[in-house]
Amino acid sequence: MTGVHCKVKYEYFLGFGGPGNLREIFEIFLEWIGSTMASKDINTSLDRFQEWYKAQKDEHYEITINTLDNPGWDLRVNLTETKLKNKPCEKITIDREDEDDWLRRWVKDEKFYCCGGPKNLDEILTAFLNWVES
Repeated sequence: MTGVHCKVKYEYFLGFGGPGNLREIFEIFLEWIGSTMASKDINTSLDRFQEWYKAQKDEHYEITINTLDNPGWDLRVNLTETKLKNKPCEKITIDREDEDDWLRRWVKDEKFYCCGGPKNLDEILTAFLNWVES
């Protein structure tokens, strides 16, 4: 798939693109919600995540990034039929003083899960990459 396709369906923002389009999808999302957050705030982790994904030529990863109601971010990566499906993962729970600053990471049923507060998207992507690279 080349380029990106973004739409709102059933009150959900959906963004689709190739392995090199993650940052562009996030920039469209931020523009759509009228965010004043500069996308450069998360460019390093987005670039690392995107480069990792592009390098997975022989693997198929189903990756979903969602927002949470509480609020926060949720990253899910299906590991079924990938080289990571049996990789051990230490469960992490981090709660900081700010209620918007938290992180959870675990693997269950051949899926990687990481969620965190609205300030923690960069840390969520980094937690996944650090796990992959360990």
